[in-house]
Amino acid sequence: MKILFLDQFQHPGGAQLCLRDLMQAAERRGARARLLVPGSGLPPSLASYNNGSKSMRDFAVFGIDTLRAAAAIRCEIRNHGADLVYVNGPRLLAAAQLAGSPFVFHAHSRVSGSSAQWIARRALRGRCTAIFASSRFVAEPLYGTAPLRVVYNGVADQGFAARSFSAPALTVGILGRIAPEKGHLDFVRAADRIASVFPAAKFVIHGAAIISRAGYEAEVRRAASHLNFEFHGWTDCPAPALHSIDILAVPSAPLESTTRVIPEAFSAGTPVVAYRAGGIPEIVRNGRTGVLCDPNPAALSDSILALMGCRDRLRRLAVNARIEFERQFHQDRFTAEICGSLAALFEAPSSGRGERSQRAALRATGSNARA
Repeated sequence: MKILFLDQFQHPGGAQLCLRDLMQAAERRGARARLLVPGSGLPPSLASYNNGSKSMRDFAVFGIDTLRAAAAIRCEIRNHGADLVYVNGPRLLAAAQLAGSPFVFHAHSRVSGSSAQWIARRALRGRCTAIFASSRFVAEPLYGTAPLRVVYNGVADQGFAARSFSAPALTVGILGRIAPEKGHLDFVRAADRIASVFPAAKFVIHGAAIISRAGYEAEVRRAASHLNFEFHGWTDCPAPALHSIDILAVPSAPLESTTRVIPEAFSAGTPVVAYRAGGIPEIVRNGRTGVLCDPNPAALSDSILALMGCRDRLRRLAVNARIEFERQFHQDRFTAEICGSLAALFEAPSSGRGERSQRAALRATGSNARA
Protein backbone atom coordinates (compact mmCIF):
# COMPACT_ATOMS: atom_id res chain seq x y z
CA MET A 1 0.00 0.00 0.00
CA LYS A 2 1.27 3.48 -0.88
CA ILE A 3 0.26 6.27 1.50
CA LEU A 4 0.80 9.95 0.79
CA PHE A 5 0.97 11.85 4.10
CA LEU A 6 0.30 15.59 4.15
CA ASP A 7 1.09 17.88 7.08
CA GLN A 8 0.53 21.60 7.47
CA PHE A 9 3.69 22.14 9.57
CA GLN A 10 7.26 20.93 9.37
CA HIS A 11 8.03 21.67 13.04
CA PRO A 12 7.81 18.92 15.72
CA GLY A 13 4.52 19.75 17.43
CA GLY A 14 2.30 17.08 18.95
CA ALA A 15 0.39 16.34 15.74
CA GLN A 16 3.65 16.02 13.82
CA LEU A 17 5.09 13.59 16.39
CA CYS A 18 1.92 11.49 16.11
CA LEU A 19 2.36 11.49 12.33
CA ARG A 20 5.99 10.42 12.66
CA ASP A 21 4.99 7.49 14.89
CA LEU A 22 2.24 6.48 12.50
CA MET A 23 4.44 6.65 9.41
CA GLN A 24 7.08 4.47 11.08
CA ALA A 25 4.43 1.94 12.12
CA ALA A 26 2.91 1.88 8.63
CA GLU A 27 6.31 1.24 7.06
CA ARG A 28 6.98 -1.60 9.52
CA ARG A 29 3.73 -3.14 8.26
CA GLY A 30 4.99 -2.98 4.68
CA ALA A 31 3.41 0.28 3.50
CA ARG A 32 5.34 2.74 1.35
CA ALA A 33 5.04 6.22 2.83
CA ARG A 34 5.77 9.62 1.31
CA LEU A 35 5.45 12.94 3.12
CA LEU A 36 4.67 16.43 1.81
CA VAL A 37 5.05 19.43 4.14
CA PRO A 38 5.35 23.20 3.60
CA GLY A 39 8.72 23.92 2.05
CA SER A 40 9.13 20.33 0.91
CA GLY A 41 6.51 19.77 -1.75
CA LEU A 42 3.87 22.17 -0.41
CA PRO A 43 3.85 26.01 -0.39
CA PRO A 44 6.04 27.25 2.51
CA SER A 45 3.53 29.96 3.45
CA LEU A 46 0.95 27.34 4.50
CA ALA A 47 2.81 27.08 7.81
CA SER A 48 2.99 30.82 8.44
CA TYR A 49 -0.59 31.82 9.34
CA ASN A 50 -1.17 33.02 12.90
CA ASN A 51 -3.86 31.55 15.08
CA GLY A 52 -6.95 33.65 15.69
CA SER A 53 -8.93 35.95 13.42
CA LYS A 54 -7.90 36.34 9.79
CA SER A 55 -7.90 39.36 7.52
CA MET A 56 -9.27 39.46 3.99
CA ARG A 57 -5.67 39.37 2.77
CA ASP A 58 -5.11 36.18 4.82
CA PHE A 59 -8.10 34.54 3.10
CA ALA A 60 -6.85 35.62 -0.34
CA VAL A 61 -3.34 34.29 0.30
CA PHE A 62 -4.79 31.08 1.74
CA GLY A 63 -6.87 30.60 -1.41
CA ILE A 64 -3.79 30.91 -3.60
CA ASP A 65 -1.83 28.57 -1.32
CA THR A 66 -4.67 26.05 -1.47
CA LEU A 67 -4.64 26.01 -5.26
CA ARG A 68 -0.86 25.60 -5.30
CA ALA A 69 -1.03 22.80 -2.72
CA ALA A 70 -3.76 20.99 -4.68
CA ALA A 71 -1.57 21.11 -7.79
CA ALA A 72 1.39 19.75 -5.81
CA ILE A 73 -0.71 16.88 -4.44
CA ARG A 74 -2.02 15.98 -7.92
CA CYS A 75 1.54 16.03 -9.26
CA GLU A 76 2.77 13.79 -6.45
CA ILE A 77 -0.02 11.27 -7.02
CA ARG A 78 0.57 11.30 -10.78
CA ASN A 79 4.33 10.76 -10.41
CA HIS A 80 4.43 8.32 -7.50
CA GLY A 81 0.92 7.00 -7.02
CA ALA A 82 -1.01 6.73 -3.75
CA ASP A 83 -3.57 4.22 -2.55
CA LEU A 84 -4.45 6.51 0.34
CA VAL A 85 -3.97 10.21 1.02
CA TYR A 86 -3.67 11.04 4.72
CA VAL A 87 -4.27 14.68 5.72
CA ASN A 88 -2.75 15.63 9.07
CA GLY A 89 -4.07 19.16 9.47
CA PRO A 90 -7.17 21.20 8.59
CA ARG A 91 -5.31 23.78 6.47
CA LEU A 92 -4.85 21.11 3.81
CA LEU A 93 -8.44 19.88 3.65
CA ALA A 94 -9.53 22.19 0.83
CA ALA A 95 -6.38 21.35 -1.15
CA ALA A 96 -6.95 17.63 -0.69
CA GLN A 97 -10.54 18.03 -1.87
CA LEU A 98 -9.46 19.98 -4.96
CA ALA A 99 -6.73 17.45 -5.74
CA GLY A 100 -9.49 15.03 -6.71
CA SER A 101 -8.40 11.89 -4.84
CA PRO A 102 -10.22 10.33 -1.86
CA PHE A 103 -8.49 11.08 1.43
CA VAL A 104 -8.66 10.50 5.17
CA PHE A 105 -8.35 13.28 7.75
CA HIS A 106 -6.75 13.13 11.20
CA ALA A 107 -8.04 15.96 13.42
CA HIS A 108 -5.63 16.71 16.26
CA SER A 109 -7.11 20.07 17.21
CA ARG A 110 -10.59 21.53 17.21
CA VAL A 111 -11.49 23.50 14.12
CA SER A 112 -12.67 26.81 15.59
CA GLY A 113 -14.28 29.86 14.06
CA SER A 114 -17.28 29.88 11.77
CA SER A 115 -15.29 30.42 8.56
CA ALA A 116 -12.78 27.64 9.33
CA GLN A 117 -15.57 25.24 10.27
CA TRP A 118 -17.50 26.04 7.10
CA ILE A 119 -14.44 25.39 4.91
CA ALA A 120 -13.56 22.19 6.79
CA ARG A 121 -17.08 20.75 6.71
CA ARG A 122 -17.48 21.55 3.02
CA ALA A 123 -14.19 19.81 2.17
CA LEU A 124 -14.99 16.79 4.35
CA ARG A 125 -18.35 16.23 2.67
CA GLY A 126 -16.61 15.75 -0.64
CA ARG A 127 -13.92 13.11 -1.04
CA CYS A 128 -13.10 12.42 2.62
CA THR A 129 -13.71 8.74 3.36
CA ALA A 130 -12.76 8.70 7.05
CA ILE A 131 -11.99 11.03 9.94
CA PHE A 132 -9.87 10.20 12.99
CA ALA A 133 -10.24 12.63 15.91
CA SER A 134 -7.95 12.81 18.94
CA SER A 135 -10.87 13.47 21.32
CA ARG A 136 -14.63 13.89 21.40
CA PHE A 137 -14.03 17.60 21.92
CA VAL A 138 -12.14 17.77 18.61
CA ALA A 139 -14.69 15.57 16.86
CA GLU A 140 -17.79 17.55 17.80
CA PRO A 141 -17.72 20.17 14.97
CA LEU A 142 -17.04 17.46 12.37
CA TYR A 143 -19.89 15.04 13.00
CA GLY A 144 -22.17 14.54 10.04
CA THR A 145 -19.52 15.09 7.36
CA ALA A 146 -17.81 11.68 7.00
CA PRO A 147 -17.46 8.48 9.07
CA LEU A 148 -15.66 9.51 12.25
CA ARG A 149 -13.74 7.59 14.87
CA VAL A 150 -12.23 8.96 18.09
CA VAL A 151 -8.73 7.55 18.64
CA TYR A 152 -6.89 8.91 21.66
CA ASN A 153 -3.21 9.58 21.11
CA GLY A 154 -0.68 7.03 22.23
CA VAL A 155 2.94 7.73 23.10
CA ALA A 156 6.18 5.85 23.55
CA ASP A 157 6.88 4.49 27.02
CA GLN A 158 9.01 7.04 28.88
CA GLY A 159 9.99 4.53 31.56
CA PHE A 160 8.18 4.51 34.89
CA ALA A 161 10.41 5.88 37.65
CA ALA A 162 9.13 5.09 41.14
CA ARG A 163 9.88 7.99 43.48
CA SER A 164 9.26 8.87 47.09
CA PHE A 165 8.45 12.57 46.66
CA SER A 166 10.19 13.04 50.00
CA ALA A 167 12.60 15.84 49.09
CA PRO A 168 12.00 19.04 51.09
CA ALA A 169 11.77 21.09 47.88
CA LEU A 170 9.75 19.74 44.99
CA THR A 171 10.13 20.71 41.36
CA VAL A 172 7.14 21.85 39.32
CA GLY A 173 7.51 22.05 35.58
CA ILE A 174 5.90 22.52 32.20
CA LEU A 175 7.00 20.71 29.06
CA GLY A 176 6.31 21.44 25.39
CA ARG A 177 5.95 24.27 22.92
CA ILE A 178 6.27 27.75 24.43
CA ALA A 179 3.11 29.28 22.99
CA PRO A 180 0.17 31.26 24.43
CA GLU A 181 -2.23 28.33 24.10
CA LYS A 182 0.03 26.23 26.35
CA GLY A 183 -0.44 28.61 29.29
CA HIS A 184 3.13 29.46 30.28
CA LEU A 185 2.18 32.88 31.68
CA ASP A 186 -0.50 31.27 33.83
CA PHE A 187 2.13 28.81 35.05
CA VAL A 188 4.47 31.65 36.04
CA ARG A 189 1.66 33.42 37.92
CA ALA A 190 0.82 30.18 39.73
CA ALA A 191 4.51 29.69 40.56
CA ASP A 192 4.58 33.12 42.19
CA ARG A 193 1.83 32.05 44.61
CA ILE A 194 3.43 28.65 45.22
CA ALA A 195 6.79 30.26 46.05
CA SER A 196 5.14 32.43 48.68
CA VAL A 197 4.17 29.24 50.57
CA PHE A 198 7.15 27.04 49.63
CA PRO A 199 10.08 29.43 49.03
CA ALA A 200 12.43 26.51 48.22
CA ALA A 201 10.21 25.17 45.42
CA LYS A 202 11.87 24.90 42.03
CA PHE A 203 10.26 25.66 38.68
CA VAL A 204 11.37 24.55 35.21
CA ILE A 205 10.25 25.14 31.66
CA HIS A 206 11.31 22.61 29.04
CA GLY A 207 10.54 23.66 25.48
CA ALA A 208 10.96 26.20 22.73
CA ALA A 209 8.87 28.78 20.90
CA ILE A 210 7.66 26.60 18.03
CA ILE A 211 4.54 27.62 16.08
CA SER A 212 4.16 30.60 18.40
CA ARG A 213 3.76 34.34 18.09
CA ALA A 214 6.91 36.45 18.14
CA GLY A 215 8.00 37.70 21.54
CA TYR A 216 5.97 35.30 23.68
CA GLU A 217 8.96 33.42 25.09
CA ALA A 218 10.65 36.70 26.04
CA GLU A 219 7.45 37.76 27.80
CA VAL A 220 7.44 34.52 29.79
CA ARG A 221 11.09 34.91 30.74
CA ARG A 222 10.52 38.47 31.97
CA ALA A 223 7.56 37.40 34.08
CA ALA A 224 9.61 34.58 35.66
CA SER A 225 12.82 36.56 36.22
CA HIS A 226 12.25 37.10 39.97
CA LEU A 227 11.45 33.44 40.69
CA ASN A 228 13.52 30.27 41.02
CA PHE A 229 13.02 29.31 37.37
CA GLU A 230 15.19 27.30 35.01
CA PHE A 231 14.64 27.34 31.24
CA HIS A 232 15.70 24.35 29.20
CA GLY A 233 15.39 24.07 25.44
CA TRP A 234 13.41 21.71 23.30
CA THR A 235 14.05 18.01 23.80
CA ASP A 236 13.20 15.15 21.47
CA CYS A 237 13.51 12.78 24.43
CA PRO A 238 11.05 13.87 27.14
CA ALA A 239 11.85 11.08 29.63
CA PRO A 240 14.75 12.81 31.46
CA ALA A 241 12.75 16.03 31.74
CA LEU A 242 9.69 14.22 33.10
CA HIS A 243 11.78 12.25 35.58
CA SER A 244 13.27 15.51 36.89
CA ILE A 245 9.83 17.02 37.54
CA ASP A 246 7.78 16.13 40.62
CA ILE A 247 4.56 17.76 39.37
CA LEU A 248 3.76 18.56 35.74
CA ALA A 249 1.55 21.58 35.12
CA VAL A 250 -0.65 21.61 32.00
CA PRO A 251 -2.44 25.01 31.98
CA SER A 252 -3.66 24.74 28.40
CA ALA A 253 -6.12 27.07 26.71
CA PRO A 254 -9.80 26.14 26.17
CA LEU A 255 -9.20 24.80 22.64
CA GLU A 256 -6.58 22.25 23.71
CA SER A 257 -7.26 18.69 22.63
CA THR A 258 -5.43 15.89 24.44
CA THR A 259 -1.86 17.10 24.57
CA ARG A 260 0.76 14.33 24.22
CA VAL A 261 2.63 15.41 27.33
CA ILE A 262 -0.12 14.09 29.61
CA PRO A 263 0.12 10.42 28.56
CA GLU A 264 3.92 10.82 28.46
CA ALA A 265 3.79 11.97 32.08
CA PHE A 266 1.47 9.06 32.91
CA SER A 267 4.03 6.63 31.54
CA ALA A 268 6.91 8.25 33.43
CA GLY A 269 5.10 8.37 36.77
CA THR A 270 4.98 12.17 36.90
CA PRO A 271 1.78 13.49 38.55
CA VAL A 272 -0.23 15.93 36.40
CA VAL A 273 -2.20 19.02 37.36
CA ALA A 274 -4.12 20.28 34.33
CA TYR A 275 -6.77 22.80 33.45
CA ARG A 276 -10.27 21.43 33.00
CA ALA A 277 -10.23 22.55 29.38
CA GLY A 278 -10.87 21.21 25.88
CA GLY A 279 -10.41 17.46 25.61
CA ILE A 280 -8.18 17.12 28.68
CA PRO A 281 -11.00 15.89 30.98
CA GLU A 282 -11.48 12.96 28.58
CA ILE A 283 -8.04 11.54 29.44
CA VAL A 284 -7.41 12.69 33.03
CA ARG A 285 -9.54 11.00 35.67
CA ASN A 286 -9.72 13.73 38.29
CA GLY A 287 -8.32 12.64 41.64
CA ARG A 288 -7.22 9.24 40.35
CA THR A 289 -4.78 9.65 37.44
CA GLY A 290 -4.27 13.39 37.82
CA VAL A 291 -5.83 16.59 39.12
CA LEU A 292 -8.13 18.85 37.10
CA CYS A 293 -8.66 22.45 38.15
CA ASP A 294 -10.50 25.51 36.93
CA PRO A 295 -8.63 27.35 34.17
CA ASN A 296 -6.99 30.15 36.14
CA PRO A 297 -3.63 30.61 37.90
CA ALA A 298 -5.12 30.71 41.39
CA ALA A 299 -6.82 27.33 40.97
CA LEU A 300 -3.66 25.90 39.43
CA SER A 301 -1.51 27.03 42.34
CA ASP A 302 -4.05 25.82 44.91
CA SER A 303 -4.12 22.35 43.32
CA ILE A 304 -0.34 22.12 43.18
CA LEU A 305 0.01 23.34 46.77
CA ALA A 306 -2.47 20.70 47.93
CA LEU A 307 -0.36 17.99 46.29
CA MET A 308 2.87 19.39 47.70
CA GLY A 309 1.35 19.10 51.15
CA CYS A 310 0.29 15.44 50.66
CA ARG A 311 3.14 13.32 49.37
CA ASP A 312 1.17 10.06 49.76
CA ARG A 313 -1.35 11.41 47.29
CA LEU A 314 1.45 12.18 44.82
CA ARG A 315 2.64 8.59 45.02
CA ARG A 316 -0.86 7.20 44.43
CA LEU A 317 -1.41 9.46 41.42
CA ALA A 318 1.88 8.32 39.88
CA VAL A 319 1.03 4.61 40.19
CA ASN A 320 -2.56 5.00 38.98
CA ALA A 321 -1.45 7.09 36.01
CA ARG A 322 1.05 4.45 34.95
CA ILE A 323 -1.67 1.80 35.03
CA GLU A 324 -3.87 4.06 32.87
CA PHE A 325 -1.04 4.56 30.39
CA GLU A 326 -0.58 0.83 29.95
CA ARG A 327 -4.33 0.35 29.54
CA GLN A 328 -5.14 3.13 27.11
CA PHE A 329 -2.31 5.40 25.99
CA HIS A 330 0.52 3.20 24.76
CA GLN A 331 1.93 4.03 21.34
CA ASP A 332 1.41 0.48 20.08
CA ARG A 333 -2.33 0.71 20.74
CA PHE A 334 -2.57 4.04 18.91
CA THR A 335 -0.65 2.99 15.80
CA ALA A 336 -2.41 -0.38 15.65
CA GLU A 337 -5.85 1.29 15.67
CA ILE A 338 -4.97 3.81 12.97
CA CYS A 339 -3.01 1.38 10.77
CA GLY A 340 -5.74 -1.23 11.12
CA SER A 341 -8.36 1.25 9.97
CA LEU A 342 -6.23 2.37 7.03
CA ALA A 343 -5.67 -1.24 6.00
CA ALA A 344 -9.41 -1.88 6.17
CA LEU A 345 -10.03 1.07 3.87
CA PHE A 346 -7.43 -0.15 1.40
CA GLU A 347 -8.59 -3.76 1.44
CA ALA A 348 -12.32 -3.06 1.18
CA PRO A 349 -13.87 -5.10 -1.70
CA SER A 350 -14.06 -3.02 -4.63
CA SER A 351 -16.67 -2.96 -6.50
CA GLY A 352 -13.49 -1.67 -5.66
CA ARG A 353 -11.92 0.58 -3.21
CA GLY A 354 -14.59 3.14 -3.91
CA GLU A 355 -15.82 5.69 -1.45
CA ARG A 356 -18.86 3.70 -0.35
CA SER A 357 -16.89 0.55 0.46
CA GLN A 358 -14.23 2.59 2.26
CA ARG A 359 -16.89 4.16 4.46
CA ALA A 360 -18.34 0.73 5.27
CA ALA A 361 -14.90 -0.60 6.13
CA LEU A 362 -14.23 2.21 8.57
CA ARG A 363 -17.54 1.66 10.35
CA ALA A 364 -16.54 -1.96 10.85
CA THR A 365 -13.21 -1.13 12.52
CA GLY A 366 -14.51 -0.15 15.92
CA SER A 367 -17.52 0.53 18.05
CA ASN A 368 -16.80 4.26 18.29
CA ALA A 369 -17.07 4.86 14.56
CA ARG A 370 -19.82 7.34 13.82
CA ALA A 371 -21.32 8.30 10.47
